[in-house]
Amino acid sequence: MRVHLKANRRPVAVRRSFCLMSLPFVLLGLALAFPAGASAANPGGWNRLSFGSSAGVLEGIVCSDATHLWAVGSSADSITTQGAGAIMFTSDGGATWSQQKKTAGVNFDGVACADLTHAWVVGTTDNKAGNPTGGTILATSDGGATWTTQDTVTSDALSSVTCADDTHAWAVGPNPGNGAGPILATTDGGATWIAQPVASADWIRTITCADDNHAWAVGYDSKANCGVILSTTDGGATWKVRRSSFVLSGIACADASHVWAVGLDRARLSGAILASGNGGATWSLQRTDTEHMFTGVTCADAKHVWATSGDTIFATRNGGVTWSQQRTGTTGLITGIACADTRRVWVVGWTMNRSSLEARGLIFSTTTGGYSNPVLTFKLTGLTGGVMRLGKSVAAKGTVRPVSMAGAKVVLDLQRQSKNSWLRVTTVARTISASGVYRWSVRLAREGNYRLKAKLRRTSASTAATTRWLLLKVR
Repeated sequence: MRVHLKANRRPVAVRRSFCLMSLPFVLLGLALAFPAGASAANPGGWNRLSFGSSAGVLEGIVCSDATHLWAVGSSADSITTQGAGAIMFTSDGGATWSQQKKTAGVNFDGVACADLTHAWVVGTTDNKAGNPTGGTILATSDGGATWTTQDTVTSDALSSVTCADDTHAWAVGPNPGNGAGPILATTDGGATWIAQPVASADWIRTITCADDNHAWAVGYDSKANCGVILSTTDGGATWKVRRSSFVLSGIACADASHVWAVGLDRARLSGAILASGNGGATWSLQRTDTEHMFTGVTCADAKHVWATSGDTIFATRNGGVTWSQQRTGTTGLITGIACADTRRVWVVGWTMNRSSLEARGLIFSTTTGGYSNPVLTFKLTGLTGGVMRLGKSVAAKGTVRPVSMAGAKVVLDLQRQSKNSWLRVTTVARTISASGVYRWSVRLAREGNYRLKAKLRRTSASTAATTRWLLLKVR
């Protein structure tokens, strides 16, 4: 997809998002991240949520627990030149959404919450021509019943916010060409915000924190033409700058030691996931084999992490040793991701009508960590009233859905009753065929009561599954 920063018919919220990341390499990354004609693969464990039409371009999402979430974005009007920021809220895990606030002339980008009642939203103010004029911070202490604008102490746009609790928070954004992107910090719930400028980082895209002392941010130094990773261990009194050959756009931490940063590998023109197990002192490259730029990342703990790239989600259950692809089924762009635990995850984004240039927001959720929940069936033939004649064969046949599980192994466990316990007779593995079928035949040479069940072990793309025990007698 070709990106034109000056295309006036592009929705304002979309134009504003691109302006915030309009570095040459980032633009290339976003173009790669939004492929034309991408196919809608099997959605697996992801489900699309309905949220109405009050916010067309969704940029950020956060959850305080498994049921309470905020999502933020902007109007999707493709004709008017000034956007309208929207704050959406759900108290049932995303089944239903309500609009808590809509503000003209503002585009909301980031959201963070400390608990059920305390949250912050940051974004950019626009003039009537749709051009950014500054940043904005809104806060709530009553679960979103009311939102109050807080003093940003900066004229720069703001793109991300994070909080350690209901008093300690940071907000960041871009300040192109001036050598110091804004890092704002508060220790009193936002009553006052203090600037913590960092030299050599004029494009600060995203920030995350483990507590009120440990925080990390990623951005770009346009003068040195390199990415930067910022870190603090003293609440922002000092920030350490690490230069990187990668353009980084997302960062998340599981604790004060385990951190992931995602973005674009400029040398390979491919997505990149970086990981640190020592608080950012050193980083290792975990993945660069996807052609699209990674734009977001979230983690439930030190092992369960999800990263977004275009319309695809990459997930790991072992800290990044291996990653598997997940698809929501959309061909849009995923822009935000959040998780409540290892199973419940949400993503937001938008898709565009290419003829009308009208953008529409997207929200997807999963209760399986995004992994497919296979359906395993199983039956026995060759029985009469549940009884098999001694020396005859019994055939076991079953199916597995989805058929994408073809090639995986189904394990069949055969046991024989001995008084009040069950003894294993044999365990065999059978390969699932291309049509999703597996088979096994067994001849039992001993009378007695038997039981048999099928199990599907967890794979990199699916959860485990098992059938109930099937009973048979041999006479």
